Amino acid sequence: MAQGAHIQQRRTVTQLIGKDVTPLRPEDWRLAQTSRVNLLLIGMDGAMNEIVDALLRDSRELMTTWQPGEHLVLPPVTQLGTMILHDVGALVLADQRRLLDWSQQAAGRTRVISTTSAPLLPLIEIGAFSDRLYYRLNTICLERA
Repeated sequence: MAQGAHIQQRRTVTQLIGKDVTPLRPEDWRLAQTSRVNLLLIGMDGAMNEIVDALLRDSRELMTTWQPGEHLVLPPVTQLGTMILHDVGALVLADQRRLLDWSQQAAGRTRVISTTSAPLLPLIEIGAFSDRLYYRLNTICLERA
């Protein structure tokens, strides 16, 4: 990619959410905007919500959202769209298994945008989060302090 294209793309990302999203590479941002890849956003809730809002601003394909304390409702695997999981680290293991099965069946038709305020790797190490689900959700990862 030419240097000028990198700078132009970075400006576009910054304009979309009003903040610099480094270390998200321009090609990852473009992929996140134009495809059905899963995104894992790690950082403070406010910053991650701004990124989710920017990704969905012109999208009409939001299927469902989930937040801690709610029952996880999974849409039909044949439905096109985007599912948003807020604070995905709070999912109980049974729901993690259901989500993993669903995401494998729905691959290519849906994308999952997951946010968490804490890194998931320590949860994986103690058995509180599924490593298979982590790798399924972590196609593109953006971590902000």
